[in-house]
Amino acid sequence: MCGLGFTKSLKDKPINEIAASSYQAQKGRGLNGFGFVEIDDNRITTNRFTEEKDFLEELKKSESKEILWHHRAPTSTGNTIKTNHPIASVGCYDFNYYFVHNGVIRNEDELKKEHEEKFNSRYVTGEFNKFNDSEALMHELILIIEGKKETKDWNVKGSLAFIMLQADKFNKPIALFYGRNTNPLTKTEKEDFIELKSVGGDSEIEVNKIFRFDYDKKDTTSFDVDMGGIVIPDKIDYRTWPPSSGINHSIDRTKQTVIELPGSTSSSGRSVRTWTEDKKHSEQYRQIAIGGIMNFTRISYFTLQQLSNQELSMLLYMSRNILNNQQTELERMVILDDQIRAITIDAQILILNDNLDIIERLLDKK
Repeated sequence: MCGLGFTKSLKDKPINEIAASSYQAQKGRGLNGFGFVEIDDNRITTNRFTEEKDFLEELKKSESKEILWHHRAPTSTGNTIKTNHPIASVGCYDFNYYFVHNGVIRNEDELKKEHEEKFNSRYVTGEFNKFNDSEALMHELILIIEGKKETKDWNVKGSLAFIMLQADKFNKPIALFYGRNTNPLTKTEKEDFIELKSVGGDSEIEVNKIFRFDYDKKDTTSFDVDMGGIVIPDKIDYRTWPPSSGINHSIDRTKQTVIELPGSTSSSGRSVRTWTEDKKHSEQYRQIAIGGIMNFTRISYFTLQQLSNQELSMLLYMSRNILNNQQTELERMVILDDQIRAITIDAQILILNDNLDIIERLLDKK
């Protein structure tokens, strides 16, 4: 689980303050690895950090009109300068690329082997016999974008939201690519700036499309790519879910929890599927998991492993809704300068992110 963003001024003014504010509002998504790319006419500068204070100090000094930024919760490597984002590919392909990603790639070793053997791709984040799994996604995207692979041959397995800058060999910006499968990515368009960021924007980016902003034409186009990911319910009826009082609440077994999903059609014409009540021990694990989500406590891998794919999907949907609410509340506390409340919410967000990461891993395996 990471946070990312791209902030661009429309008034030819430094954009660092807006980028910093957006980071503060979603900082709970990652606090172990930082970086940003400063984008100017013929100059692109990559900055990476292991400490938040260094990241914020340099960001405060920036006078760039466009900034691509990232803050990390590492999953594949440690928090090091070499493995942190943004990841750059310079001199390997027809264009140069600068890339940030939120998510976890599950088949990174398979992709790396294919990319290096078939396309002579050069991986740059290798360190201590590991590499950043996000880099495998970057190379797959580049190969698709440059026409070296067809979209039907997309082979990435995992969760993703990404932003990637394409520049020519002289580092003049050509295009900005962005997209997602089920990880969050939002967009905001104001009179004086536009911004992409993980959460808190005015609208969500449509899934399974790669968008391309053209720097010369100033327009945005897109093309479809089946990027996979986790299927998330459109809606959940929480009638039988325990409230925030905790895991001791007894589920009313005379009712059914309803999820609207593609599948069978109800009398109302809506697609529905029921969360079936199964074994008694499964209900206990379910209550523990729900209580953990609602009370901001960490849930063990073992507990979540006992749940069905459908139950995990419901927890994922629920967790993301709560996470979005907490991100909004954190932003409000920052504005009100309520530091004590902000610290509490920030800690809750970190726990939610930990739980989400385990849920996503289990869903990808099933």
